[in-house]
Order: sequence, then C-alpha cells, then structure tokens
Amino acid sequence: MSLKTVVFWAAICAVQVVSAQQYLDMKMEVAVVDLASHSIFVDLSVRYHSTGAVYLGDQNYRLYFDSKNLSFDKGDALLLLPRDRYSEVIILESIAHRDAAFSGHLPYDEDLGFVNLRVDLLDDSRGGYPIERDLGWLPVVRLKFDVKDLSKPCLADWSHKLVTRQYATAYVEITEWQGPNKARPFVIDEVHNLNFALWLDNPGTHISVSPNPAVDHLKIAFGSLAEKTFHIKVTNAAGSMVLKTTKDEGIGDVEFPVSHWVPAGYNIEIYDDRYHRIHNESVVVTR
Repeated sequence: MSLKTVVFWAAICAVQVVSAQQYLDMKMEVAVVDLASHSIFVDLSVRYHSTGAVYLGDQNYRLYFDSKNLSFDKGDALLLLPRDRYSEVIILESIAHRDAAFSGHLPYDEDLGFVNLRVDLLDDSRGGYPIERDLGWLPVVRLKFDVKDLSKPCLADWSHKLVTRQYATAYVEITEWQGPNKARPFVIDEVHNLNFALWLDNPGTHISVSPNPAVDHLKIAFGSLAEKTFHIKVTNAAGSMVLKTTKDEGIGDVEFPVSHWVPAGYNIEIYDDRYHRIHNESVVVTR
C-alpha cells in the first residue's frame, strides 16, 4: 500500500469518526401560562447543530420536577411532531413526592417527581422528521403541569448524566433514523432545564374589561401595567379569531368597536411579551 493510499484511507476514517458524532441540544420552556386553572404548558424541544440534515427516530424523554409545587397531568401530553410519522406521547412512568434527600443534588430532592415518556417512529421504512441546524429549536412534546403557587419557581431538570447522575442510570435517549432497521443515538450536548416563575404580583389582576355586556365598544384598561407590552386575542364561541392586536408600551387603555360584531359571547385572552397568558375573560356583545 502506497503512502498516498494510506493518507487517503486515514482521511476517510477521520471523516467517518466525525460523522458518527451527531449532537442535539435539549430545552424545557414554558409555552403557555393559564392563570385561571393555575397551569403551565411546557414544551420539550430539541436543536441540531451539526452539519447536514438528520432524521428524528424513536425518542425517550426522562425528566425530574419539583412535585411540591408542580403536579404532572399525564392526560394532556401533546405531540407537536407530525402525527403521520410519530405515535402519540406514551407515558411510561409518572411518580411524585419521592424523598431522594440522600442524593443532595437537585434543590427539590425531598419532594421529587419523575416523568418517563416515549414517542415512537411509526414507519421505519419511511423515516422520521428531517431537522437541520438552521431550523433552530424544534418543539416535540407539550406537557401540562398544575401549579400550586405560580409566584414560586417551577423547576424541572432533564435526566442527563451530566446533571442527574445521582438519581438514575437511564437518561434521555433520542435516536437518529438512518434507514430501515438502522438507527443510532444522538449525543446530548447542551441541556436547558426549567426554572420559571410568574410575577409575585399577578399582572392579570390589574386588567379590567368594560362594559360587559357591550353594545358599541369594548375597553381594556391596563392600569399600572401601561408601560408593558401585551398581545390581545379575541375569539368567538367557535374558536375563530375575531381580533388580534398588540398594546405597545406607554398605552394605558385599548378600545375597539364591536357594533359590527354578531351579538354573542366572545373570549378575550391577553398575553405578555413572552406570550404567557395572563388574563382570560368572557364578554357578551348585545344590541
């Protein structure tokens, strides 16, 4: 074998080693806050930051949460990936109020909660959803937690060997589909855990909607929240959008005509600049 051939073979091996390492980041982020029901909806997202494109295969997500303040609602786990390629979310295990104080690692280990869930690839011959670096964060699953006190931190951590090795030997496993009966696990790189708390002073209590019932107009008064930005959405009883607008900083009240609306009931939702819902109110338009 010539020296040139050896060098060429070594280059191929180096490329194969590099290509074998496909990295994914993981993030938990609050997508919606429902003050009326004291609930938060948390999106589990992944991000690919290597070169080229890859296909998501079977996925197994494991996470811990503070069960003193959070209660996992396993009946409302929602798949955010295409349903023609993946199964619905399968809850394998859900526990709460476990005492793991002996580990002394997580701040809530005296009241530990744990969720183990799975998403399966439906058609191994077809493959999964393609993702690439430019796609950014891809939400895969949305989970609902009931919150006892929204002013206290809502905490959750991925089960990952760099952050929870005191608790488990089984961690998040996300596979890359490479072809029929061919898959390999991604290398988990960055891990973004959940640490979320709403205002100590609930901003929704500063918002008022009048008159109700309304005939000609509706006014939303923001009081001491005039310096903040909010997004307003109004839907009818069928869930169709009737109005969508933004209240900019420095505007105290938002007023809009309703005389052309069909006499009926409507729902007003108000979101902050992070799109957390802080106010939800029903109004009636009459003639």
